[in-house]
Amino acid sequence: MLPGEKCEEAFWHLITRADAEHGRIPDFRRAERLPWCAPVLTHSGDPSVTSWRYWEGTRRVRQYLWLHQHDYVVVLEPRPHRGGIVLFLVTAYHVDGESSRRTLRRKYAKRTA
Repeated sequence: MLPGEKCEEAFWHLITRADAEHGRIPDFRRAERLPWCAPVLTHSGDPSVTSWRYWEGTRRVRQYLWLHQHDYVVVLEPRPHRGGIVLFLVTAYHVDGESSRRTLRRKYAKRTA
């Protein structure tokens, strides 16, 4: 594995979306909102950001940060790292449909904290 290979893979995941026919395809609206990720993380305690933990079907806990006003979500996953726990950026995206909002509301209703 080359240095930075994991970072490139993570970046590609952040600027693309799943497509049943073609795998992951570029999503330019998602890419242009990527700079929103840092402010959501920085201001995660702000009342405008809804934050919760949720047990995924994969038996992993994930932390959701949802900026309702702009329909933007950041998903983090706690992982062990050098004797402690760090939050790993899983994905960040614009919620672009009512189906996605329903899924997020359902996860929020079933949150662990």
